[in-house]
Amino acid sequence: MINVAKTRAEQKGQYVIVENESFKVEYDLSSGYFDFVDKKASNPVIERAFSAVRLNGSTCATCDEYSRKWECSKISDNLGNGIEVSFTHGELPGKPNLIFEINLYDECPFALLRIAIDNTTGKPVVIDEFQVLEIASKNKGNLNLGSAPTNWSFYKQGQISFSPTCTVTAREAKLFEGYWMGAIKDLKTQMGLVAGFVTLKDQLSKVRLQVLEDEKINFSASSDPEEFELANATVASSECLLVGISDRVLNALEAYGEVVKEKMKATPWPHVPAGWCSWYYYHTQIDQTETLNCLEFFSKNKDRYPIEYFQIDVGYYQHIGDWTSINPKFPKGMRWIANQIKTAGLKPGLWLPPFWVGSQSNLYKNHPDWVIKDKDDKPVVVFSGKDYKTLFYADLEEDIYCLDASRSDALKWLRELFSTIFKEWGYDYVKIDFLHSPLAAKQRGGIFSKLGLTSVQVCRKALDVIRKVAGPNKYILGCGAPVGPCVGVLNAIRIDCDTAAYWAESGKPSSLDTYNEPGAINAIRSIMARYFMNRRFFINDPDCMLVRDIEGNELQLEEVRSLATVMGLSGGVVFLSEQMVTISSKQEDIYPLLLPPYGEAAIPVDLFENQIPRCFLLHIDKDYGNSYVVGVFNWEDRVAEGNLSLEKLGIEQGGAYHVFDFWEKKYLGTIIDDEITLPNMPPHSAKLLAIRPIQDIPQLLSTSLHITQGGMEIPAVRFDTASNKLTMCVSLPGKREGSIFVYVPSSYKETQLKSNADECTMKRLGENLLCVDLKFSYSAEITVAFSKQ
Repeated sequence: MINVAKTRAEQKGQYVIVENESFKVEYDLSSGYFDFVDKKASNPVIERAFSAVRLNGSTCATCDEYSRKWECSKISDNLGNGIEVSFTHGELPGKPNLIFEINLYDECPFALLRIAIDNTTGKPVVIDEFQVLEIASKNKGNLNLGSAPTNWSFYKQGQISFSPTCTVTAREAKLFEGYWMGAIKDLKTQMGLVAGFVTLKDQLSKVRLQVLEDEKINFSASSDPEEFELANATVASSECLLVGISDRVLNALEAYGEVVKEKMKATPWPHVPAGWCSWYYYHTQIDQTETLNCLEFFSKNKDRYPIEYFQIDVGYYQHIGDWTSINPKFPKGMRWIANQIKTAGLKPGLWLPPFWVGSQSNLYKNHPDWVIKDKDDKPVVVFSGKDYKTLFYADLEEDIYCLDASRSDALKWLRELFSTIFKEWGYDYVKIDFLHSPLAAKQRGGIFSKLGLTSVQVCRKALDVIRKVAGPNKYILGCGAPVGPCVGVLNAIRIDCDTAAYWAESGKPSSLDTYNEPGAINAIRSIMARYFMNRRFFINDPDCMLVRDIEGNELQLEEVRSLATVMGLSGGVVFLSEQMVTISSKQEDIYPLLLPPYGEAAIPVDLFENQIPRCFLLHIDKDYGNSYVVGVFNWEDRVAEGNLSLEKLGIEQGGAYHVFDFWEKKYLGTIIDDEITLPNMPPHSAKLLAIRPIQDIPQLLSTSLHITQGGMEIPAVRFDTASNKLTMCVSLPGKREGSIFVYVPSSYKETQLKSNADECTMKRLGENLLCVDLKFSYSAEITVAFSKQ
């Protein structure tokens, strides 16, 4: 037996028991099957699982007729202290050896698994797939979460930025597949399973669940080496899989995110950026004149719009791939534009898809061998000319090929390109798009010049080159990005499909097949589902905020507020994409409320219960007290009732709480009996509520200054019981105007207001509601004196 503090491994008869305080794996040496046991449950959650490798179309599994032995060693890394138990499967004629590894840590309620193959066959073998964890009904395997699979909800992670990410119940579908990771929750018992790969830069990984007619299941978590040929007497390994069992599945998702952060050495930006992007208003029609007009607006209104980045999107180049050949719309060139942006006090940003090579570009004409080709030596089209012309509003119909980043000369060109952008032109930020192109090219029959590399590795090689050229001080945002390979290289990634100036595209049925179509509601779905990645994998980019009220915009005010609520509570990047010189006062009222971004993601508390969560909860912990900001949504196409339950939100029951409605600037009263009803919510609308424990003194309720209602803009509050004075500090970049709302118990009455704000007045809005209106620059202090009755 080997012990490491709270973790141990020992053999009992035919079983090897590997366990810590919360988790246990029982490995049967006689059969090669293993069980996972949550120590709070009476029965194994996973029964008769196995691990396997598919080779040359056949399968070698730990449950084959192997001879088995095990060994254990201590480990200590950034996850803590623990043990690694290795099971070697050998002495099976004609079959390679298998090595199955289990890591357990003292303080971690999960196991890490890996399967490796040691080729002892005397000849090369081709690896089709590493099946790290398999539960097969035909092998009498079982996943026991407490009730039948018809009560289960499955978390489906999309492969790339635009791919739908959401939960789907077993009553809606019988087959689920998620990339990189997946999760299951039994809605009846609350028990759940999280299975996710925590090393992500070499192989494309999947998690798959099939619910059979007899309510039995097949489950697999696998990684794909893409038909890798393994030489004799060499070893190859799968990616590393985390398996966690919990009755708090959202907590398990967040723990998974923390492990990925450590294993992949994630590089999120020190702060969450805000900025402007040209795409959603100008598309390809952006030019030098319009760029300068928008820059002038921000220069004149920097106190109203304290943004950091100014990004030029599609439309500055001659052809796709010829990124340094600038078209006539920018006669002074992109270096000159970058200098103008800096002169306006902003940091310049630039869009480009680094893997894209246009069929009519000089890059392709001069280097036709630099693109990925198929077995017939024809370039693989990753984006058709017809689709390109439609998506980019282009005059030219041009097929798009993919740069072969397995080639050293192509990587050299990529290095020189980004050296030009960052060092010669002076850009501080790039948005690199369609990063999944190597994966798409491989899936369409592409063959890399350098054999033996997976599409994930080729993608990563290019990203590593860009990161190295950029250095640590340039901000890099990925879009159209495969989630896994980008962790540890990019600072931020788009996490949803394109937003749009409409709720959903009319005439198209709503289903998993259309959830990647542009539209506000489709973007919202993935933004909320990918919440746990923010500041762990990278900074989440929920795409641009659209607040326009011009002709052609179909978003109603309630829908804009819903979009702003989700984006503001997501804790991610906040970019605007409008023609700033025509922006209206109505629009001005919304976007500044998200600035600066808060940075911490709210939790979609009903993620598994509702495919688009109806409650988005942000817990704010300040020295002066805890509070909660909650988005409550009506996604229906009709007026509906909303409900707020402390129990479902995970807020401590037994106390009493104030509730304030941000968008309506209205005090809703108190929650005492655990639940409050929100009647007559319009279609697609949001209530943004501040919830604060009731005190018996005058206390802050909310503000109209920022979407967090005090979380960002009120760093300090204190009430002096000796003098009966309430002092509040307010701090936001730029010049701001708004209100602070204070609850005044009936035993108190305000008598005097003092402030160093530019302007400050107070008034009663109701029996117990005091409103302090103010204008200030960057910061101010407000003190209200009270008399006690």
